[in-house]
Amino acid sequence: MVGIHVGGRAVAVPASALASFDPATGTGGTIVDAGTMFTRLSPPVYAAVRDAFRRKARAPVSAPLGGFDTCYNVTGLRVPSVTFAFAGGAGAAVTLPEENVMIHSSSGGVTCLAMASGSSEGVNAGLNVLASMQQQNHRVLFDVANGRVGFSRELCTA
Repeated sequence: MVGIHVGGRAVAVPASALASFDPATGTGGTIVDAGTMFTRLSPPVYAAVRDAFRRKARAPVSAPLGGFDTCYNVTGLRVPSVTFAFAGGAGAAVTLPEENVMIHSSSGGVTCLAMASGSSEGVNAGLNVLASMQQQNHRVLFDVANGRVGFSRELCTA
């Protein structure tokens, strides 16, 4: 991953916080993991994305819910787009639809940004994980031989 956009604007994060995974230590960089429920971004990346999201949402943030700190009352919320950009040209990006960006509480009155801060220490420190909720209704293609990943919107039915 080389960049993140919220509401169509680039979020200021260092490229090194997104792309430099160290397989020997499990730290840094970005991985795609369908076994993790919600996207976890390294603390500085998450803080920048969260703050940009809050500015673009232009709504008062309600109390945190579970592990989510960017929650809103559902009424009148304009959900800004979130786009993950990858190396490989203009087409190497995935813009998430609202259902991949927000999670709704079981009571129905609150919705939260379905991403959280990851660990800043130990194994996985500084690691960004693009998780299952953000992959739903997308075909994710891994070209291991060429070191590439691709995303295509594809509605899944049961």
